[in-house]
Amino acid sequence: MVGFHGITLSNGQQLEELCTKYGPIEFFWMDHAQSDGGLSHEATVEWVHQFQPNCFVGFNHGEPAGRLSLREMGKPGPVGDASTTTYNKDAEANYKGYLAAEFTYPILPPHEGGAMWFYSLPKHDTLCHPAEKIYKDYLGAVKYGNIFSVDVGPNYNGKIRDIDVKTLNKVGQYIRKEINFTEILENSKNAN
Repeated sequence: MVGFHGITLSNGQQLEELCTKYGPIEFFWMDHAQSDGGLSHEATVEWVHQFQPNCFVGFNHGEPAGRLSLREMGKPGPVGDASTTTYNKDAEANYKGYLAAEFTYPILPPHEGGAMWFYSLPKHDTLCHPAEKIYKDYLGAVKYGNIFSVDVGPNYNGKIRDIDVKTLNKVGQYIRKEINFTEILENSKNAN
């Protein structure tokens, strides 16, 4: 995945390098928060496709374009289901060019102070979405054929936080069926 803040004459060379020097790119996650960079979303898709014709391009805000519905802070579900997205409800419901959907959120749950999508503050080093939530969303992604991306930012030393490693290892155990997820759900229901 490559996120890119629009295309302008000054940074188009960087995007061209990404598109031509490193092999196939499966999808581009375009962050519209910094505007469209001088090209419409449709023109951006066409520009990327001249180098990467099979690439799925999507935008987290703004004019719908491309083959990929981006659901920033979203959830799993079929393409076209507006209830699965926070920011692209109209596009999800009405744009007919999407062939796939991606949803993403940060591994760090909502908290007071500090960043959300990148490393926050040392006081938040014990905060992390539970492995069970991430695994349930993974199962939803599998069910609907979605791409599921979890944002995991490195700490100030460039390392992944211990809690993130522990959580993601547990998600991997669920996926590999080394831990019985159904049994854990049943036990938590019985405990309540």
